[in-house]
Amino acid sequence: MEYLGSAMLMHAATGLGVLQKPLRDLYFQYQQSGSRQGTLQERHLTMTSSGVNMVFKDSRASPTQEVFYPMPSILFWDAVQYVTVRGQDKKVRGAFEPLDNDHSRNKDNLFVVLEKKYHFLQQRSHPSIFTCVLRRTSGLKALDVHAFICSSDEEAIGLVHALNAVQSTYTSEQVSETGVFGYNPFG
Repeated sequence: MEYLGSAMLMHAATGLGVLQKPLRDLYFQYQQSGSRQGTLQERHLTMTSSGVNMVFKDSRASPTQEVFYPMPSILFWDAVQYVTVRGQDKKVRGAFEPLDNDHSRNKDNLFVVLEKKYHFLQQRSHPSIFTCVLRRTSGLKALDVHAFICSSDEEAIGLVHALNAVQSTYTSEQVSETGVFGYNPFG
């Protein structure tokens, strides 16, 4: 899995609509560079029962670094793919659509008109991307959207399922330790 990058969110809200612009900025820069294999950093995500550990090696020959994100700092995650369409008005539009094919989501409002310089994206096949919003663990308090290029739809969707399982385990552990709303009738 290759790391596309991260961008600070300007709005506190999370959801696929809010992520469109920062993902577009990261992805278009990647596509303009020719999307050459090996030009991105490799990152490893390890799921634990209490969060996610991100392991990476900085491009400047520094030692391997690890950052742990506890479950409360992981606010949103999804598997997406960039899609282009030509509207009835002949304008080319693009958006990051979820891979889960959940038809209950309204995806029409995600699409924006592409500038002519990005029309080349219509001819490209687009990789699956795992994206997540993480609260910084140190320094400036901010939310960052992170994007990872996956080798297949299954890999991206598998990461979503794995994080769903971590959240479920973490939530059930929290409830059993503290009770519902911090009230434990047995403690």
